[in-house]
Amino acid sequence: MKIIEESELLEKIYNEIFLIKEELDEIDAKNAIDDVKFVLDIVKRTLES
Repeated sequence: MKIIEESELLEKIYNEIFLIKEELDEIDAKNAIDDVKFVLDIVKRTLES
């Protein structure tokens, strides 16, 4: 019985870690998009001047 409880707990922990990893991946993607927008803005300003 104890092994089953431990495996269920490990599965819950794994699922939580997976969800956190997905959230971090989304944040990384948003940061990358922001970085690209920033660089494009600099290029745009450079071309306009």
